[in-house]
Amino acid sequence: MVYAIGTLDGYAFLARRGDTAMFDMHSLVHLATRIWTGRNALAEQAEREATRHVATIFPSDDYRNRDQWRAYLPHSLRLQASS
Repeated sequence: MVYAIGTLDGYAFLARRGDTAMFDMHSLVHLATRIWTGRNALAEQAEREATRHVATIFPSDDYRNRDQWRAYLPHSLRLQASS
């Protein structure tokens, strides 16, 4: 994983967001991943696993978690749109 992140970062396909543990990924990486999972019949499996993961880590509705909501909400909405 460290090697993959380093490679993507080296080609400017991935960029760390400030001093956080969050990264911004270039849209071409998203596209390449979608194409690869589709060609290898892994798209449905990847979507199921991503949905399970987001459901597990998404914080409770406590307003103190609003910073985490902001981080996870775009991913949740994307998964919902693809379902």
